[in-house]
Amino acid sequence: MRIVAAASLLGLAAAASAHHSRSHYSDEIRELEGELVAVHWVNPHVGFAVSIRDEQGRAERWRVEGLSSLLTMERIGLTSEMFPVGERVRVVGSVSERRARDFLASNMLLPGGAEVLLGSNVAPYWSDASVNRRDPAAADSAPVDAAAENRGIFRVWSAAPNGVGQRTRFPFTDAALAARTEWDPVDNFAERCEPEGMPRIMRNPHPFEFVDHGTRIAVHSELY
Repeated sequence: MRIVAAASLLGLAAAASAHHSRSHYSDEIRELEGELVAVHWVNPHVGFAVSIRDEQGRAERWRVEGLSSLLTMERIGLTSEMFPVGERVRVVGSVSERRARDFLASNMLLPGGAEVLLGSNVAPYWSDASVNRRDPAAADSAPVDAAAENRGIFRVWSAAPNGVGQRTRFPFTDAALAARTEWDPVDNFAERCEPEGMPRIMRNPHPFEFVDHGTRIAVHSELY
């Protein structure tokens, strides 16, 4: 197995404040190399499976999670076809301190030296170039003037690439404050990446669709 300690990366710390907790990943940045055996191009997290040989030469399957969701990956110019299954790759990021063979990656080096950035706020690690330096705020993903379009609320809505202003500190009732004592920071729905309830689900930056069913309104969220 090849896991090499590396220098700190810009953007990895910011990823820890994503929609679910990533507190179980170490602060130490490492480099991992092996065969890419699967690409999981899904929400809420794009991920990979990488086969790595241990010191005895036995193959171990590692779960490698990218920093961003499918929506963000596509906005910064990535597609699943860019990742060659069966080829050797290198990734840099953090190893989980609680889950065996679990890795949070910010960059991937493909065969031939092409580097892929696995998040919107990630800098190149191995070189000054990458295959996806597209600005997430480019014209094809820039906000539209919804009021001028005058199509009403029943449509698909998406946050601007750079995010929208959101209030994150809410007033809590005494009952809610008391419930915090029962919160398990290790075993909870956020750590398990399970579907969120209201109102938390409305804070995610992914598209929503409002559908008019006459006497009721349905809201579809892309997140899960």
